Amino acid sequence: MPMYPSRRSFSSRRSFTKKPTTKKLEKKFTDEQIKKLNDEIYDSYNNLSVEANELLIFTENDPDIYRQRETPIRENLEKKMKKGIYERSKAAKLAKYMFDDASKKYNKAYGSGIGHSFSPNQRREAAKHWVIIFEADYANNQPI
Repeated sequence: MPMYPSRRSFSSRRSFTKKPTTKKLEKKFTDEQIKKLNDEIYDSYNNLSVEANELLIFTENDPDIYRQRETPIRENLEKKMKKGIYERSKAAKLAKYMFDDASKKYNKAYGSGIGHSFSPNQRREAAKHWVIIFEADYANNQPI
């Protein structure tokens, strides 16, 4: 049986150097921007279809989707906001994956159990509204 050096001997030989940190300033929202986001939520909610609203409510009230999808997506988007590389269109695309899973789960619970019970446009619509809510929560320093 060949003898391998212990893990300790490998780690003691390595030398780690710290990378220089470059801190980007976190975007601070003005009162005017926060008011604009709140108005955007109101307008988006009024223009939301009944089906997209149903999907949004189902997603918000499902603990598995919250734990498995929404929390990691929110944390990811918060990191992007802090780094200054956040893009709303990409955030909506990311949120759509959450609503795809929610649609499948909704269909299993209340539908035929096969496929989606909401159209892709309805899922996109719910995702866009969710992203606006996320931005407003982030601007108001709301916790996850």
